[in-house]
Amino acid sequence: MIDENCVESRLTRWARIKMQTGVKLGFPERSAFMNMTPAGSDPVIDPGVDLEFQQTDLAYNQLPEIPKLVIRKEFLSTCKNEASKAYQLGIAIRTFRQYKHNAYKLMANLLNAHLTHDAEKVYKSANL
Repeated sequence: MIDENCVESRLTRWARIKMQTGVKLGFPERSAFMNMTPAGSDPVIDPGVDLEFQQTDLAYNQLPEIPKLVIRKEFLSTCKNEASKAYQLGIAIRTFRQYKHNAYKLMANLLNAHLTHDAEKVYKSANL
């Protein structure tokens, strides 16, 4: 089971890769060319990016907008302290902390759901 501490560690590594590679920072999830692929086809996975990054990025992209903004401000901004992060979002520090806590819980739930789904697929394929 993935908990909030594990989510924070994953997000730290995710942000480091995002910042080093510039992967999709502010760009659409898929290029216009990829939108032309038939529906139901498997997405192309970049082999240069590890599985943990891909799972974390997928969970991040499934979050509602406010948790996304909080995580982006926490891990992908140049602000050093919570007060300036909260100020830039236009919320109180206490609210920022609560939103951050809720975002970590949502990420943990999404990651656990993906891990459970992947484990079920492996189990079903092994029992054919």
